[in-house]
Amino acid sequence: MIRALIVALAVSLAGNVGLGWYSQVSTRNAELALANAKADQREAVIQQQGDQINTLQAINQRHDALQAEVHQVVASLGDLATRNVQRYERLERENQALRTWGDTLLPADLVRLRQRPAFDTAAAYRQWLSDTDQMFATTSQPPDEPGLETRP
Repeated sequence: MIRALIVALAVSLAGNVGLGWYSQVSTRNAELALANAKADQREAVIQQQGDQINTLQAINQRHDALQAEVHQVVASLGDLATRNVQRYERLERENQALRTWGDTLLPADLVRLRQRPAFDTAAAYRQWLSDTDQMFATTSQPPDEPGLETRP
């Protein structure tokens, strides 16, 4: 009977030890599962951060390419602006030369050719032509252009 009691006590003790061991194993398994879940979550975060880094690197490369293109466009626009300023200055000089030329007086013969009355009929025009001497003879010198040689 004592033996039965010792066996029962041993079985009970073994059951308690087994139950404690099982409890520790289950706790450890739960902790391990939780640690694995956290590790998976961290790996997902690391993967996401790696993807973000790759995206940012691609964006940075695109930015550098666009910045180089902008520098080229700015340089070409600077050249174009320089050419436009030079063209403007050239046109201003030409305009000044044209103004100077335009400000010179026309010869008297040309002024007289532009001076004529308004005519109502062709007959009045012919009469005006026959009444006035609008042109100089070819052998005479016009009065406002001295220095021109007449041809013999």
